[in-house]
Amino acid sequence: MGGIGHFVIDDTTTSLDNAYNGGGGFIVGLGFRIMPMLALEANWMASFQSTSVQTNLGSMPVNTIHSLNLDAKIFYLPWSQRIEPYIQVGVGAYMLAETFAYELSGFGFDIGGGVDIRLTDSLGIGLKALYRGFYVDNTDDDYYVYLQREAAFVDSITAEATLQFYF
Repeated sequence: MGGIGHFVIDDTTTSLDNAYNGGGGFIVGLGFRIMPMLALEANWMASFQSTSVQTNLGSMPVNTIHSLNLDAKIFYLPWSQRIEPYIQVGVGAYMLAETFAYELSGFGFDIGGGVDIRLTDSLGIGLKALYRGFYVDNTDDDYYVYLQREAAFVDSITAEATLQFYF
């Protein structure tokens, strides 16, 4: 479990990229070390985003970017007992939501790296940075009403700090 900073990269080609100004939130996960060089993690991220869109419906409310991901962590110094740097790749389901009332969902991936630092045999901290890219489709009239109708690939970066418990 931990905290995140989440920044959407504005590539100016879609209103979805322009709408989100960045924010922060939390991440909760569970992992399993399969072998010394490989671990699998499942996690849920909730990132609360400030927004900057004005429409005929008023200003767009604060939104949340949610993700459910399955990630592989590849440790490139598996013999290290206390400091464990890694590369991480994964796939997941993403959802842009306003208190789950209006939602856009799609699939994406993440890639990045980090380091896990064991403080004791059962407690550690982790730091990582990930690129997260995901596709959402807002072309159906029943979807999100604050943004223009479009399908978009959203690029973002997260910086994460976690508290880890080892069993």
